[in-house]
Amino acid sequence: MRVIDCSAMIGYGVVNHTVVNHEGFTLVERVAEARDAGEMIAYMDYCGIESAIVGHQAMIDVTPTYGNQKLVKETAKCPERLIPSWTILPPATDEEFEPEKLFQAMQEHQVKALRAYPTTQRYFLERITMDELLTELQMRKIPLFLTPSEGYEHIYRLLEQYPRMRVIIHNYGPWSPDRFWFPLLRAYQDVYFETGDYETDGGLERMIGRFGSGRFVYGSDFPTNNIGGSLAVLRSLEISSSSREEIAHGNIERLISEAKA
Repeated sequence: MRVIDCSAMIGYGVVNHTVVNHEGFTLVERVAEARDAGEMIAYMDYCGIESAIVGHQAMIDVTPTYGNQKLVKETAKCPERLIPSWTILPPATDEEFEPEKLFQAMQEHQVKALRAYPTTQRYFLERITMDELLTELQMRKIPLFLTPSEGYEHIYRLLEQYPRMRVIIHNYGPWSPDRFWFPLLRAYQDVYFETGDYETDGGLERMIGRFGSGRFVYGSDFPTNNIGGSLAVLRSLEISSSSREEIAHGNIERLISEAKA
């Protein structure tokens, strides 16, 4: 089975490393991280991952601009296996994220997806703050990775205003997210969920049975999760082989191919 990891991070955190503080619980644990592209590829090879869409920890710990630049240097070392995803900021305050400048730079560096951390980086991800950019993202079908570790409110608000936005929800924690997910899956056909955190017994099978395998993509959320553990969950799902292939690589390949940066 071919596997594409849709969401992993290169770079050491400022502090190594508290496991993501889901639902107010802080679990302190030293975790494996990939300092650079070489270490990332080594983890991928060990687990049998063909390629990965990656970000850089400096996008969060320092600034998106600095992290985006560091990421490009790393993914350029192995462009056939590492696909860059940048983090955005409001163009009103950070001019390099004006649509014309951003999309030109994305084309130059083969960036295929974007990320946003509005609470951490102190802005509102909505029309009044950045309509010009968000309208373009929706029109161009560029996948936007969002994490509800900052709450689901900004995700719901964004989708109310941009209902055809291609959103991939990741890094949501180990507890059952069904009451948050079901309304989004039912209301918005361009919302997708990464599988890496889902640990509820039988939960993914139930989701896939109800909404179809086309709404889910494999992602480890490394280093928050170990790649091997999240991959073991994918391999153990009691679903058809065709559905497993869709989740493992087919869905994310389609989303990336349809994006027009």
